[in-house]
Amino acid sequence: MSVPHPAAYTVAYRADPEQKERSSYIRLFWQAGKAEEVLLADDARRLRRMLSGGEQDSGVPAEAIDEYVAVLSAPGALTAALNWYRAMSSDTRVDPVEVPTTYVWSDQDMAIGRTAAEACANFVTGDYRFVELPGITHWIPEQAPEQLTRAILDRIATA
Repeated sequence: MSVPHPAAYTVAYRADPEQKERSSYIRLFWQAGKAEEVLLADDARRLRRMLSGGEQDSGVPAEAIDEYVAVLSAPGALTAALNWYRAMSSDTRVDPVEVPTTYVWSDQDMAIGRTAAEACANFVTGDYRFVELPGITHWIPEQAPEQLTRAILDRIATA
């Protein structure tokens, strides 16, 4: 959901100028220790801004941000979350996915563009489904829980 297979992301990051621009934050995320320090400093000011969707105010609902910050502030939690992004660095090899996979992507995602989203299919050898949610941003579970649940239940029903 939202973020594609790490190899698909790497291909798009290298080849698509739009994806490179959308990913301007990623170099910070790749810096173990520093990213955690920056995101949690000043009562997690930067993490809160990221979760809120920034100036667009199109992210996680305001009433949930404190809970997200509390969870991500627990020892090791933010590092665990950032490790997904660290797996997308160019020196990390991730094998193709062999199990049935449904990738849910939203067309208003500010971090992941269409090139990366569509490239995900190239790194799945099992049965693959691509579900696009129009008008939704990066925060799919918070903004489109019914559509996400439907995609999950559809996958389970045919597994």
